Formats: sequence, C-alpha cells, structure tokens
Amino acid sequence: MKKTISLIVFFLLLGVSVNAVEIKDIQIKNVKNNKINLEGYKTYKILEESGILHDVNSSKTSKKINLDIEIRKIIHEELAKKGKVLVRSNPDFLVAYSAGSEKSTIKNNTSTPESAMALVLIDSKTGVVLHKSTAEAEAKGLPIDLLKQRIKYAIKQMINSL
Repeated sequence: MKKTISLIVFFLLLGVSVNAVEIKDIQIKNVKNNKINLEGYKTYKILEESGILHDVNSSKTSKKINLDIEIRKIIHEELAKKGKVLVRSNPDFLVAYSAGSEKSTIKNNTSTPESAMALVLIDSKTGVVLHKSTAEAEAKGLPIDLLKQRIKYAIKQMINSL
C-alpha cells in the first residue's frame, strides 16, 4: 500500500480531491434524488458486500483489507457529522460502495494506474437510490498516508453533497 493503491467502481465513475495535497487529478460527481428529503433518514448500515474490488493479479490483499477498513471508518465519520447513526438492524438507508484500480494503456504504450470509487445510498425499505457519487483519479505510487488523505477528501466531498 505504500506504493500504489487506487479506487475503481462499477456503479458510476468520477473524481476526487484533497486539501493540502495534490488534487488536480481528482474528479467527483454527485447525483442526488431531489424528490427525497434526506433529513428524514437518520440511521444507516453499510452493506457487507461493499468494499475494494480484488485484483486477481495483485498479492496485496491484506493491504486492501486495511484500506477497506479505513474507507469504512471515513464513511462512518462523515455520516456522523451529518447526524446519521450506524445501526446493526432496521436502518433507514443502506450505504453501498465499491473501489478499485487498474492500469490503462495510453497512446505511447505507457500505463498509468487509474482508480475510482462509487458510493450509493439506498432507501432500505423501498430500494430507491437516494444519492450516488463517484470519484476517480490517477494513482501515482503514492505513500499510504498520502493515499489515505486523498481518499478521505474524496469521501468527504461525496458525502458533503447530501
């Protein structure tokens, strides 16, 4: 994780940013269901299926698990700032996220790590999507501390739009 860990998603792909950290490459997109008042949703649960997509070519599974724990922690912190409470059963809404990375080949046959994350809030009773956000950026062999700062910034921007 000290070199490169990135985020990819299968819901929507878009960008991320970070304070006091290089963020020009991070892009975020938020789409909110304007017909729904999110103030009425107080409790949530993160779907167990959420997490980092596993790269079959990578042997960094334990590092991904540690990063997954960090992502969940950041989501909890940011939702708590919005007055949302984590519960084990009967939540008002569900949180689903997916993240990962891959290398893409550019014109001159060089490959650059690309990463993305999707975050979706779903009404637990009706299944209606309340909010969806995506973030994407390039991974540049970042040290883990810098990577965590960038992820925190992205998640904060994704949740702040609620």
